[in-house]
Amino acid sequence: MIGTMMSRSSLLFILGVLVSLRIVVLPIIEWQGESLALIDAKRIQVNKTVGLIEATESNRFRLEDIEAKLGHLGDAVFEDSGAIKLALQQSIRRILSSNKVNMTSFEWSYDDYQGPLRMLRATVLFSGPTEGVITSFGTFNSSPKMIKISQWSQRFVQPELGALGSSRGSMVVELYTMRPNHSVSDLDSALVGDDNE
Repeated sequence: MIGTMMSRSSLLFILGVLVSLRIVVLPIIEWQGESLALIDAKRIQVNKTVGLIEATESNRFRLEDIEAKLGHLGDAVFEDSGAIKLALQQSIRRILSSNKVNMTSFEWSYDDYQGPLRMLRATVLFSGPTEGVITSFGTFNSSPKMIKISQWSQRFVQPELGALGSSRGSMVVELYTMRPNHSVSDLDSALVGDDNE
């Protein structure tokens, strides 16, 4: 009987220890686990912050480089005004006619604002000596402003002996203008905004 009581009291003691472990010790261990996870997350944030602070100098140099490139971009676009379409059409006509190429048709096919930039696209029909067409294309490509020939097609007329002959064709010209009330720094925010979409 005493052996049974001893075992019964020892079993009750073990049961009490197990219940106290369940009620007191396990919540403390779980709390410590949550605390360790929170400390680990904060450690990762601190490491990222330290990395950003260490990269500040190189990021400043990159930013200066990007701002310089955007400054050059401002020089490469036309300044937008109420008469920009007419001025651009006359400029294209002048380039072609200076190379003895006739502009037979000119039609604006696209006009859209993309932030501070305005993109214009025109379809131009032309005819004239092949040498003049080639020289005109070279003039467009060497322009300090952004004039891009995005499409063209040509049909060549039988050349004479020793000459390139003449050609007829069409080209699609893309031009970019910047709104007068915007600056080059607005280009940066517009480009970043486009990346996020």
